[in-house]
Amino acid sequence: MKTIKTIAVMSFISLVIVTSAQAALTFENYGYLAPQDGNNVRIDVATINGVEQFVYTSGRSIHITGTNSQDDGVIEQHEWTQIGGIFSKGDPSFMVVNPYNTSEAFWGQGGSFNTARPLNLVSGLDTAAVTFSADFAATENVYAGDWRSSDEMYLVAKSKNVDDSYTNKLIRIYDDNGSWASQDVVEFTNDGLFSGGMTVSDAGDVYLTNSSGNIFKFTAAELGQAITSDTAITLAGDDNTDAHFLTNLGTSGSLAIAGGKLFASGFELSNTLKSFDLTTSAIESHVINDVAANNYGYQLVGNGDDIFALRNDVNWSTFTIGNSILWGATVPEPASLILLGAAGLLLTRRKAS
Repeated sequence: MKTIKTIAVMSFISLVIVTSAQAALTFENYGYLAPQDGNNVRIDVATINGVEQFVYTSGRSIHITGTNSQDDGVIEQHEWTQIGGIFSKGDPSFMVVNPYNTSEAFWGQGGSFNTARPLNLVSGLDTAAVTFSADFAATENVYAGDWRSSDEMYLVAKSKNVDDSYTNKLIRIYDDNGSWASQDVVEFTNDGLFSGGMTVSDAGDVYLTNSSGNIFKFTAAELGQAITSDTAITLAGDDNTDAHFLTNLGTSGSLAIAGGKLFASGFELSNTLKSFDLTTSAIESHVINDVAANNYGYQLVGNGDDIFALRNDVNWSTFTIGNSILWGATVPEPASLILLGAAGLLLTRRKAS
């Protein structure tokens, strides 16, 4: 038996989350989103004005969903509501709502080819008057970011060195007496093209990967010590014998935590996600029945026990774009499957420990 949870979203998307006692995850397609003002669609989940909603970017615009539907198993269609503005500096590579203050989000553009791109704060998500901050902490080759606290963010970036090698960095962005400042917290060699993905657990632990697909874990305690001492944690290259090495899921793309598992997606996996159980260390593959999956994988968003996968339909050889598609599944909790019901399926914070 499975329970279907429906959350109303825009005119192009209705969200279906499935809970099943079966081991395999069943990903449901909850619709398409036509791109606007660019080619990157990014999405996050947040409680805004007391309602769990999606915040998403469509090109340079930012939008928010309407209210949730009842948990009646009916897929409902609702219009997207654009609540403000145009991103001033191009398509964002990441957009993450502040879990400590869901009226604002943090976004940045990738800036590949060693070109520094700006970061911005988006404020007023709980109103109809969204504003965008002035640019700050322009950084090259950034593809992922997340929040550390109410006024601190992490991002992972790839910096080119004078000898043409590259160094991956976990960078802390923080409010320093009214001005934004940056601090290198972790550094290690990365000879691949992209800076890799990252995610932060509820406990404050950081998981990040690079072009090899190796995933490294840094605990909140050691990151705090590195920040206090202003001494970056340095790994000896891309070494799977390092104490921080966790696993290799075969991709350097997007990371997210849901249901106690670390999920990964990227071009190497096409329409398959891989997961690493943070308790048992078991690795699983999860196939999404996405016949149009391209070679850039999915942007992943974890929300409690729910894992969402958003695929941008971009043909990079011709620079043409099509509809993005959103998928969702729920990771069952083995110890409490019999307790799952409508109340157990309510959306919670995007991240899990």
